[in-house]
Amino acid sequence: MSCLSSSRATDSGDRSHLPVARLEAPLRGIAFVLVGVSLFPIQDVVVKKLSGHYPLLQIGFVRSLVAVWPMALLAWWERGRAGLSTQRPWWHLARASLTVLSFTSYYLALAALPLAETVALYFAGPLFLTALSALVLGEPVGVRRWSAVVIGFVGVLVVLRPGAAVFEPAALLAVASALLYAGAQTITRELGRTDSGATMALTSTLLYLLVASVGGLLAGRHGRGEGLHPSLAFLVRGWVAPGSGELALMALSGLIAGAGAYALAQGYRAAPASTLAPFEYLMIVWAVLWGYVVWGDTPGPFTMVGVATTVGAGLYVLQHEATRRAPGVRTRQDRAAS
Repeated sequence: MSCLSSSRATDSGDRSHLPVARLEAPLRGIAFVLVGVSLFPIQDVVVKKLSGHYPLLQIGFVRSLVAVWPMALLAWWERGRAGLSTQRPWWHLARASLTVLSFTSYYLALAALPLAETVALYFAGPLFLTALSALVLGEPVGVRRWSAVVIGFVGVLVVLRPGAAVFEPAALLAVASALLYAGAQTITRELGRTDSGATMALTSTLLYLLVASVGGLLAGRHGRGEGLHPSLAFLVRGWVAPGSGELALMALSGLIAGAGAYALAQGYRAAPASTLAPFEYLMIVWAVLWGYVVWGDTPGPFTMVGVATTVGAGLYVLQHEATRRAPGVRTRQDRAAS
């Protein structure tokens, strides 16, 4: 990709052929990612606090309505008018649909589960992504990474504890969210060849805004979800006129989403993904902290062991992904084992 020779074209906002500026500043990238992963758990706290009285689609509508503006600004800032359009709309629609379903599943799970457990199960995403990369994209995945994926899923089962008296079916929604997220990221690997991350985030937000608007019209103001499972009630509850405080919280979740997306985008512009991705697991630490401060939740021993197993497997997969993509001399046996 080459820069435009005409300054007039650049000044007019047509930067469709300009590459997104890349920096080589690992510490700057890490700092931005740390800001991003510290913001998103606050959004989760806000949504969980509102989940007992307001429907998910209403919260998501206000959140998306607020977040769409900073995300559009970020997309324009990265690539000008080209960041606000795409030549591959069907790929965007497929990715955005999976993202919306992942977002919905995640917050339906959050309505019934402790914050830390929901976040921990969501971080099974890299394991699903590795499996889908092999099964869907045909990328080579060797014995070691398949072993890490299996071990990571064992950790997920330890957290879920199916068959136990304390098993919460909503945990399956968190796992489904991770799977849907991995599907979206599988498409991102293809779509990222031509479109920026900010453009993809913008289209996902626009689709959720549309889905929430239609859902609100269908749900109306009927039903409060009494007697239903918390996740189901959060989905089917009718829209409610919010007080000023609750409306401000919904808007705050949108501002946090926009700020968090900006921080992560800036982080991944400044340093390689292989350097930054492990720091995203610190979101689990923040989730544990906020869960304890707001609700007094403390993870049990099974949850801690399962989380440690899943995180360890995920970090192993990320590290081997970075090694596989890095230039260097590696034997055929090394590649096969990775």
